[in-house]
Amino acid sequence: MQLFVNIGDAERNGFIHVTDLGPLKLKRTAAAITELLAPQQKVLVQVMKEPTGNKGPRLTGNITLPGRYVVLMPFGRGVNLSRRIKSESERNRLRALAILVKPAGMGLLVRTEAEGKPEEAIIEDLEVLQKQWEVIQQEAQSKRPPALLNRDDDFIQRVLRDMYGADVNRIVVDSSIGFEACKTVFGELEWRSSTAGVTH
Repeated sequence: MQLFVNIGDAERNGFIHVTDLGPLKLKRTAAAITELLAPQQKVLVQVMKEPTGNKGPRLTGNITLPGRYVVLMPFGRGVNLSRRIKSESERNRLRALAILVKPAGMGLLVRTEAEGKPEEAIIEDLEVLQKQWEVIQQEAQSKRPPALLNRDDDFIQRVLRDMYGADVNRIVVDSSIGFEACKTVFGELEWRSSTAGVTH
């Protein structure tokens, strides 16, 4: 069962499966998806799968905001850790920290990249995500739907967010678009151009 959602694309609507409604459900005991949402209802959704062919994007009401070390789930519950973190002592450390800093009424997933990282870096990552969620909520109140409230980082920015660390001393990109994306992530650092590309 699925419902179509106006996302502002004149040619294609987004669609949402009943299993992805999450906090959007109005009547938990309703039998059909059409009973769970009202026509013209304003809903906050996230794209979970890009559009393909004639099909619009698949949407979810279970919003997630990924950071470098944690994923904030504003409508989630509890604390979860990446299964790839194997060390029991490290799992205990990260779980204790996550329980301590998790915003009330939200869920938190600790990513593999958090393993061995200082508490300050993980807390800073979470604070950025909380501010991002606050901005999204403010935009949701002030903008008339359908409206884009937040765009995830593009591919280059996601790679830099997830992979860049103290052990990386040079980044090579092969286009001006990549160069601008790096500048967006790192700010005005020292950059130099070469015929082979742009390096940092």
